Amino acid sequence: MPTFLGGNEAVDKNLSFICQAGLHNFVAPLRVEGEVRGYLIVGPVVLVMRKPKEAYSKTAQEFCLDLEDFWSAILEIKVVSFHGMQSLIELIKGVGEYTLKLAYQNVMRKKEVIMATRGKLTKLLDALLDVAFEISQADIGSVMFFDKVNNELTIQASKGIADEIVKNTRVKLGSRISGIAAKEGESFLIDSNTKDNRIRPYLNRPSLSSSMVIPLKIEKKVVGVMNLGALNTSSVTFNQDNMGLMSKLVDFATLAIHP
Repeated sequence: MPTFLGGNEAVDKNLSFICQAGLHNFVAPLRVEGEVRGYLIVGPVVLVMRKPKEAYSKTAQEFCLDLEDFWSAILEIKVVSFHGMQSLIELIKGVGEYTLKLAYQNVMRKKEVIMATRGKLTKLLDALLDVAFEISQADIGSVMFFDKVNNELTIQASKGIADEIVKNTRVKLGSRISGIAAKEGESFLIDSNTKDNRIRPYLNRPSLSSSMVIPLKIEKKVVGVMNLGALNTSSVTFNQDNMGLMSKLVDFATLAIHP
């Protein structure tokens, strides 16, 4: 186990430890106004890859468990890459620190809104996409926010998309699939079987085998969308379970994202 520091003492990096079962856990300090106010424990997870079943035999014996039962439990633990774990912690820390900030400043009672700084927002959006990619195995994706002045969506974070496209993409509310998702507040799962007449005219990207468009909502109001796509060269095909999981991830992230 790591040694915990006092609440006001600086902690420069995330701490981690391996439990008796050989699984990784991470301890992330939560800071408000430069001071550590609490910690989040994230885990357990399997980093990079699981060991062969036989490698867990000794541990199962130490816990007086049947190897098959222990192995079944291990299979239920999420396998995460180092980069994916780093992004997940960043996202969780962002939500945790924002919530603590609200509590410390009594904002929840006053119904005020604290806007994230541009640098903090960009970091959170990048972390959101990293985690979404890790879970869904998407090849390309973006997060778009709604610009009230111009009545359009613009890309604020992306992965696998050319810089020129990111810079020039403008989608009017109600136009194209992302604009319809933002206007209707509805998620779309898109593949060769899509029959929704609202979006069928826009299914003109043969490079994608499937994609998801999920609205970002703050206090039930749509502020943007997250787009995820799987290339036709990939073995990944999105389904309703994927979209449900991504919707929960987006709901979690928007607790700290205020564009």
